[in-house]
Amino acid sequence: MYNTIRRSGSHIYTPKLSQLLQRHKIERLNFSHQVMTWDNQWIQIIFSDEKKWNLDGPNGWKNYWHDLRKEKEMFSKRQLGGGSVMSWGYFAYNGVGSITFVSGKMNSQAYQIVLASHLLPNAEFLAG
Repeated sequence: MYNTIRRSGSHIYTPKLSQLLQRHKIERLNFSHQVMTWDNQWIQIIFSDEKKWNLDGPNGWKNYWHDLRKEKEMFSKRQLGGGSVMSWGYFAYNGVGSITFVSGKMNSQAYQIVLASHLLPNAEFLAG
């Protein structure tokens, strides 16, 4: 796949991630063994995540993907911040929730508001 991408004129940059400690690896392995035996318990789980989208390029990463055949697009200069959009979504056994766009920073208070106004009204349906 990497060679195909390079032949197409594109390039992939990957950020370096933190290394997991050995105890983290053991805890994750133990958890995965535990949930492998789950049957009906998955019906009660709701997964959610948020993503910040920068409007003027990557978020300070040295590594990112872009098509080398095309000009880089700049939407604004980052002198005072180029602006961003925060999206949040969720899914569960019975379906997918809607994507929500959050204005401002996602701190604990904003996260609780998102959960209360978007996830809780649908939680009973989505999680069986």
